[in-house]
This record gives sequence, structure tokens and C-alpha cells, in this order.
Amino acid sequence: MSSFIIGLVAVFAVCFLIQIIFITGYFTRLGSYVSSPTGTATPSRMGISVVCCAHNETENLQKLIPALLAQQYPNFEIIIVDDRSGDEMYDYMLALERQEKKVKLVRIDHTPDGMNFKKFALTMGIKAAQFPHVLLTDADCLPASEHWIAQMAACFTPETKIVLGYSLYRPYKGLLNALIRYETLFTCTQYLSMAIARNPYMGIGRNLAYTKDIFLENKGFFEHIAITGGDDDLFINRVATTSNTAICISPESLTWSEPKHTFKTWYRQKQRHLSVGKYYRLKDQWWLGLLSLSHVGVWVAGLWLCAMPEPFWAIGLAGLVLRSGLHTWTMARNARKLNETLGWYMMPLLDFLQVLYPVFFTVPALILRRKSWN
Repeated sequence: MSSFIIGLVAVFAVCFLIQIIFITGYFTRLGSYVSSPTGTATPSRMGISVVCCAHNETENLQKLIPALLAQQYPNFEIIIVDDRSGDEMYDYMLALERQEKKVKLVRIDHTPDGMNFKKFALTMGIKAAQFPHVLLTDADCLPASEHWIAQMAACFTPETKIVLGYSLYRPYKGLLNALIRYETLFTCTQYLSMAIARNPYMGIGRNLAYTKDIFLENKGFFEHIAITGGDDDLFINRVATTSNTAICISPESLTWSEPKHTFKTWYRQKQRHLSVGKYYRLKDQWWLGLLSLSHVGVWVAGLWLCAMPEPFWAIGLAGLVLRSGLHTWTMARNARKLNETLGWYMMPLLDFLQVLYPVFFTVPALILRRKSWN
């Protein structure tokens, strides 16, 4: 037996074990999670400021704002930050602000040098909030129900300062849409499962709530104000703890987003999101890197073993089938929990395609420098 084959078997065994630990030790927690009655399921008197930044988003806001105004919650305001828009958005929002008492417009004409556009806009929106709890979303999102604000607000307690929600992409036909939805499902599985395991490390700005105090006390986005992206995950990575963070995963609490429809636009979006990972806490970089490397390793080493003579091909095939079957079962279970309708039969293929991520997304993202946010 050659030393190469011995090494290949060893790599496969280690990667297989790491993957099984992540799947069974962490990712299965989401599918079996039952929320505890930390808050109240009925609308409370606690004020909520919904903050949304927008840049040339008139069409999307014409859908979002009516959905927000229809929310069944007694005490909230809607703050729209118009970030240097050049379309008719300002006039639309100005007229709407006069008509609707709950709507407040914050206009930004200039961003100070050295500051990221979206982070500056968000900061101005949060500072303008009159209520002590802010709920963030994006202009191209829509709440899944008229109880979105109530569900997210119900998770706040005197100890809970951060509520991690989740957002799914709308389903369409085609492989690209399936890839986007699966990648989103896997991302949700990671950060929600780790939060359940008392290691919160990120949130998503399409559905995220926290107190205004925790934002101001930690100087907001100051530590990474010039970095594109990270207005959600980098901030949460810095301030979230085991005691101040809760998750909200009821079907009525999710938001729906419009996915990218071309590979080029999705590729740019993914690069922007992944480029902030190098600024995470060291322990989070370590385990996320371990997860990614073991995922690539188990597929590459396993398929390589499948091309070897007996008994190595049997070892590789058995390991891949076991790991893939367990992973698919876990992801399908989590999909049902999160109201994602992606078919389980597609998940092994989509999981395999994620092996290409480090080459096409992660490495370019590590050197990405971009100022725009939209």
C-alpha cells in the first residue's frame, strides 16, 4: 500500500469525522428547536422603529411600505433612509411622509470621506429612530405576514438585546435559483444553529433587530465603517453574546427577498458578502474555515478513493453516501422548519456544487475592495 493512498484515506477520514460532528452536533439543532416563551406572542406597547436604507428603490418601496403599514402592531414607525437616490424616490417618499404619520424620511446627499455608503446611511437611520428597538430590512424584501413586527418584537426581553431573524429568496425555475436558495438555507442553518448552541456569530440585515442602546454603546459600525458589507454580520459578530441574543424562526417572522436572476449579479453579491469574513472574530474564522475545508476535503478525497481499487473505492463510496445522506436529511428537516420548499432530492447535487465555492468565490472575495453597496 502506497503512502499516497494511506494519506488519502487519512484525509478522507478526518474530513468525514469533522463533517459528522458539525452536522450532528450543531446543524440538527435547528430542526428540533422549539422557541421558549421569552417574550409575549401578543402585540406589546414596546415601540419598534423599522429602518430601511434605499438607493434608487422607488419600485420596491412601493411594495414594501404598504406591507409595513399593514403590520398588526400598535406602536411602530417606518424610517426610510434615502441614500443619494437619483430617481423619483425622494419625491415619492416626501409625499408619503406627509400622508402617513408612521413614515419618516431621512435624506442623505453626501457621505463623508472614508465611510461606507450603506453603513453611514444605516447609522443615520438608527440615530433618527424614536423608539429603543430597531428592526432592519432591505427595500427589496417583503414580510411574510402582517405579524412580522409582532413576532420579532416578542423575542425581546430585558436581557435580550439582539434578535436574529431569517430571510428566504423567492423560488423560480432554474439551477441558479436552486443554488441561491440552497446556499441561503445553508447559511441560515449555520448561524441559527450556532446561536442555538450559544455561539451567535452573525445575522442578516434583511431581517434583524437590536436595541438602539447596544448600537450606540458599541459605537455602531465605527470599527469597520470603511469596509463594504458587514453592516449586519460584522456588527453582530462583535457585540452578540450567549446571553444577549435570541433567534426568531416562526413562519410569520420571516421576510422574502427577490433573488438575483443572472450568475454575474449573484457572483458579485456573493463576493461582497464573503469578503467580510476575514474580519470575523478569530474563533469564528477558525471553525468556519474548518467547516469549509472539511466539506471540500470529504468530497475530493472521497471521489478520489472511489477511483481506487478495492477496498478503497468501497470506503470512499460508503463514506460519501453516509455523509451525504445525513447532510441531506438534516438540511431537508431544517428547510421544513424555515418554510423553504427546495426539494430534498436536489440537495446532494447542490451540496457537491458548493465544493467549487472556495475557488470561485472565497479566494477572490479575500482580496475584494469595493465601495458601493448597491
